[in-house]
Amino acid sequence: MKLNYLRGALAALLLGAAVAAPAQDGALDPTFGMDGQQAFVPDGDQMHEIRFNAAATLPDGSILMAGYRHKRRPLQPQEPDFRVAVAKLRPDGKVDESFGDDPLHPGLMIYPDLSPGARVEEAKALVLLPDGGAIVAGHFEAGSEMAGFTLKIDAAGVLVQDYGQRGVARLPFSLIDDVALDSHGRIVVAGQQRGQMPLYRGFVARLEPAAGAPDASFSGDGVVEFVQMQDDQPVDNYGGMRSVAIAADDAIVVGGWQGRDPFVNEFSLARLNADGTFDRDFVGGGWSVFEPAWISSVDSSFAALEVLRDGRIVAAGDYMDEQGTYSRPFLARFTPQGRADAGFGTEATPGYVLLQPRQGFAWQRMTGLAVQSDGRAVYTATANDYSPESPGPSQFLAGRVLVDGTPDASFGNAGVALLPTTGTNLFSDATALTLQFGRAIVVGNNGFPADGNPPLMVRGVVSRLQGDVVFTDGLGG
Repeated sequence: MKLNYLRGALAALLLGAAVAAPAQDGALDPTFGMDGQQAFVPDGDQMHEIRFNAAATLPDGSILMAGYRHKRRPLQPQEPDFRVAVAKLRPDGKVDESFGDDPLHPGLMIYPDLSPGARVEEAKALVLLPDGGAIVAGHFEAGSEMAGFTLKIDAAGVLVQDYGQRGVARLPFSLIDDVALDSHGRIVVAGQQRGQMPLYRGFVARLEPAAGAPDASFSGDGVVEFVQMQDDQPVDNYGGMRSVAIAADDAIVVGGWQGRDPFVNEFSLARLNADGTFDRDFVGGGWSVFEPAWISSVDSSFAALEVLRDGRIVAAGDYMDEQGTYSRPFLARFTPQGRADAGFGTEATPGYVLLQPRQGFAWQRMTGLAVQSDGRAVYTATANDYSPESPGPSQFLAGRVLVDGTPDASFGNAGVALLPTTGTNLFSDATALTLQFGRAIVVGNNGFPADGNPPLMVRGVVSRLQGDVVFTDGLGG
């Protein structure tokens, strides 16, 4: 996270600060894009879907998104044909036409055939570089190699050729879900590795900033795997890490899920020292697999983490009931040692706030988390219900809680904002979140009717919300 300070005319220019009267926090900001939103719409020929999974705000307020484009094959419309996509908006939400190399699709860069033969080439995360470029991370699979990747791009979206192999560095047999930079510019990725025993296991790796190769000063070979042991033998319980955050001392905090047995997944939270060893002062001796007493779940996972300046950890996640009939999101806060922080949540669920941001929807999952400079936490989530009695299609959803976890009544409706979409909405799922000088940028994907098989296309949508924290971002507390 960054501290960004704007003054006077610059703040008014970038944020449209001169408004007649303050609007409710969580409402669309009409000075951004077109009435608060900007969409990247597929052309129906070379692209049928443009989906974003990650977003970040540059120091000047520009916004970078990463995900993939999907082109349907006429004879195999159900087969994936995903290619990495990165897009850029100016601070005011207009498309940055200086970014990308296709005049027909300004502001959008598609990276074709990074892994020849792979049907899936998908970006899942990105982190900004000081020079205005970025590291984009994700995976290749289906029909070719299975590997995690990091791409290094410059400010115009062009691959930096001396990084990895012509701009692409690989981690074989890996799926990368998140990426961060430490204070030395080293690249830290987290996700899942496949193969051996257990077949699916969480991992974190640190890569050298120049070439993207594993950093041998981190755990000897650059990679730490999370494998449960019994009698000095690996236990065949699957797991994965979904989010990574860097502490002030370059320690690494990762969160995700870990199997307790083949049918039950519990929360997984770990803290590693900067050299890749487990922090023995952290609960569980550096890695904790657990389920709070108030949960009775078959599938629990952290989806996003932030480490505050004082070392406390804020987490967003979700859990599924034992019958598999619903999924509920939550926020949590932990001490620097990984114990539930009783100053957050309720007496019944100390350290945790259980949320049901959209009544009537069975499946609700966390997708994004950002902590404002005043300590309030903003989140994004998806809400779906696939039954015939569904109350309606999913909508872009964001929420905000106070420092103690209480829903923030000044945001949206009782702490939750449902965002409108243009035209017929088949679904709208918020997938990523970033702060732009204190205002929430909600990134997601919107399905709309179209001719074809299946009869829809998907556009990537970026929204800016009204907010009263204007000049600073992140790591409150």
